[in-house]
Amino acid sequence: MYALPGDRQNGLHGREPNVQAVLDRDGILLRATDAKGQATHAFTQQGGYVIVAVKDDYKPGTHHLKVADNVNEALEIKAPNKAAVGEQVKVTVLRENDGQPVAGAGVYAIKGDQKSAITYIQEQGALTEQIKRAGKLLGTTGADGTLSIGMDTAGSFNLEAVKDGFRPAHDHIDIVAAKSLALSGPAAVAVNASATFKVVGQPDGKPAAGAALFAFSTPLDARATLSPATSEDSLASLGGRLLGRANDAGELAVTFSNAGRYIIVAVKQGYQPGVTNLGVTPTPVTPTPVTPTPTSTGTVTA
Repeated sequence: MYALPGDRQNGLHGREPNVQAVLDRDGILLRATDAKGQATHAFTQQGGYVIVAVKDDYKPGTHHLKVADNVNEALEIKAPNKAAVGEQVKVTVLRENDGQPVAGAGVYAIKGDQKSAITYIQEQGALTEQIKRAGKLLGTTGADGTLSIGMDTAGSFNLEAVKDGFRPAHDHIDIVAAKSLALSGPAAVAVNASATFKVVGQPDGKPAAGAALFAFSTPLDARATLSPATSEDSLASLGGRLLGRANDAGELAVTFSNAGRYIIVAVKQGYQPGVTNLGVTPTPVTPTPVTPTPTSTGTVTA
């Protein structure tokens, strides 16, 4: 991909111009496009440019670009390549020229089928407005340039960072279906007797070490919609009592001092929570044996 400054574009207007020769002589080589057909470049000089895309066996494509004098910095956005539905991940927005964090940058998500709505090679203001129209605002970065996000839908997304006075930046993230927790344990146990629960991840069946187990003695609040975004704090706020965390084998042994019916919930970031039920029965009372008292029946004389 090349850029031709405004005073060097005449070579493109001949009857049958040798485009490659013009580009080699007068153009600025930007960079090759990536696997998604995209390329980025930060211009250091204002003015008008014709952006020319060339590839063997293809007719060249052109796009007119005006670089304004008030856009002298570009953003850079960094995000994981992949995350699960509901998983909280950190996005970082930096200044491209020195890597310093950028506070107050808006981060937008644009789903795969809407990416074609964005023309990345255009003037900064128009690009920013296009991103705002096509994308969903996830939030703005804090003083450290970071934002924690959690996507509720699987799919392929572009993450776009925008801020006035900066050229927007984008990165790509794939959101995959969340894994789930399978929680198993006894159906009933006596008061003060040990009950061992086991938590494994699905679909791989591996122990979910570190999963937190909560007990609810009443039905879960109607507001409680369990999802991969469910956190330990949210379960605690709904009245859950933290029993402990699964060990490396995915197991946790607990005892209950009060009889009743309990809902046990296992939660771990990035997983659909696991749920099971437990009945805790009173300790049976063993009756004390009673020794019969002999009864005198008198003396019988034959």
